[in-house]
Amino acid sequence: RSHTDLLKTDMYNEILNRVFAQSISNSSEALVSENVDSDYFYHDLNLKWTLQASDRNRVSLSLFQGGDSFNRTSQYRFEPENSPYTFNDLLEDDSDWGNTGLGAVWTRNPEPGRDQYTSLGWSAYRSNYYFSDEQRDLFNEIPLPRAFSASIEENIVSDITFVHARHRTLDNGELDFGYQFTHIDITERFSD
Repeated sequence: RSHTDLLKTDMYNEILNRVFAQSISNSSEALVSENVDSDYFYHDLNLKWTLQASDRNRVSLSLFQGGDSFNRTSQYRFEPENSPYTFNDLLEDDSDWGNTGLGAVWTRNPEPGRDQYTSLGWSAYRSNYYFSDEQRDLFNEIPLPRAFSASIEENIVSDITFVHARHRTLDNGELDFGYQFTHIDITERFSD
């Protein structure tokens, strides 16, 4: 696990400001206050277990799981010159993404010059993004009706793959043959 959300450096803050510079144009002369808070961290987990079942058979299982999380909250207050309005914008960007993968492999050497490989694998990638913009504006310090907009994007890509392959050493070369089946599923969801 990373600890960037606990130990924020100047470089960390500079990267975040560049990544999210498009969220709002904060170069206005009417900007009187700005408050930005962000967190980012990630984690990875890798596991592999191998069993040499016999001189000719080996089985292995593996797992990978990784994830990233990013959150940024920005609050801006604008007071245009010679205007009775005060504009307050509260923006929120939340992103989470990651991968998970599982695999099983059986390798068999029935005799010298012949190999057999069978595997089954599953993986999934997901990403979620949430953005909201809340406006709490004032007219002569009297609150105006609150305006709120939000959008959500979710993506999931998963696949499962089965492979069976054989290898033979011949007098004049080598022969590889086998088959593979793959199923891929893609899901996208958007809402405003």
